[in-house]
Amino acid sequence: MSKKQLKKPLIIAGSLLLLMSCAGTSFAAYSHDLYPNYWQQGRSSVTYSVQSTFDSTTKTQMQTAMSQWNNALPSGSFLYKSASDTNDSTPSQNNINTITKYPYGADGFTGEHVPYLNSAGKVIESDIRINSSHNWSNSPKPNYRDIQSTMTHEFGHSLRVGHSPIYEDTMFGEGSLNTDYKRTLTTADREAAQASVSRWITNSLRTNDDESSKSDLSDKVVVHSEAEVIQFDKNQLVNEADVIVSGTVIFQEVKKDFEGFPVTDTTIRVQTVYKGEPGETVTIRVKGGETDNMIYTLNKEASPTFKIGEEAIVFLTGNKGSRPDKDDFGYYLVGQAQGKFDSGIQSQSQGVAKNSTDTHSLDLNNIQNEINLIEKYNKLNNIPKLYLPEGQESNI
Repeated sequence: MSKKQLKKPLIIAGSLLLLMSCAGTSFAAYSHDLYPNYWQQGRSSVTYSVQSTFDSTTKTQMQTAMSQWNNALPSGSFLYKSASDTNDSTPSQNNINTITKYPYGADGFTGEHVPYLNSAGKVIESDIRINSSHNWSNSPKPNYRDIQSTMTHEFGHSLRVGHSPIYEDTMFGEGSLNTDYKRTLTTADREAAQASVSRWITNSLRTNDDESSKSDLSDKVVVHSEAEVIQFDKNQLVNEADVIVSGTVIFQEVKKDFEGFPVTDTTIRVQTVYKGEPGETVTIRVKGGETDNMIYTLNKEASPTFKIGEEAIVFLTGNKGSRPDKDDFGYYLVGQAQGKFDSGIQSQSQGVAKNSTDTHSLDLNNIQNEINLIEKYNKLNNIPKLYLPEGQESNI
């Protein structure tokens, strides 16, 4: 879909197009999701402790990003940065709202908002994590991502504003290179935030960080996360892939990763190899799942699903950053749901395999030739990788 087409308000599955009136304030039409899990009634502020190893410029840009949203709220500022930094480098449910960074590798994510819910389904803590395996910058430059843009996007999730299908909106769900347009909110972004915050802020009941109840947890920690996923074209999918194979899903297992979050490892028996040198099977790790102490779900484009017996073509990367558990699994999907193509009976009958986001397709009768042509183009044009090599981390 072209950028010009996306300027018009759309209704898509899971999105809300609303005309609302709350507390005397009218909101014009916007196309953003408003997440049903929002802050406890009366919550009036959220203060974030920032990982100490972020540089001073990035910390300042975080505050600027907060101000974008705070200035949009008639009820007053909601987002704050703590004067004290944290030594944490990964998120956890610890009654402290944190912003952390870690070199997770080529997992498809730029940033992720991690909200923790109580037994009533209300948010009681909010963490944000940044994947420092990207080329990050404090200003737009070729093949770099703008950290202030991503932080502005993630703070929108803190206000429980979801993704928008409109490209120009800060809350458009896919990350972009070489641009800083997401630093500035659109009218629709601001109105979505106003509508969202009005659901829990009232004049009769106001609660700050220190007074908010943080003990009302269910038996399991519940996290409904929102991740900003990189948008890949087909050339980039091929370029980032170390391995491209078709095969059948034969096994799945939910485990805990090194941060304690549930992840689902899926094993595929390889049928055809189009790129790379995999073994007879490949094991793919996707965020999300349920363990004895946590339920962890993500937006669908960030957490593709597999089923036993399913046939698929998968684009895989072995770049797992500096994770201490990198030897526990084989690959990530390139671009998450973008890197999984259905090759089952229906696709075979049509001769076309579409990926899980319905953004790319493959001619099942010409896959190898298509991949070879893309590889040749990428090499001739020196198309760069979008991630830093394993062991390297962006300086932000």
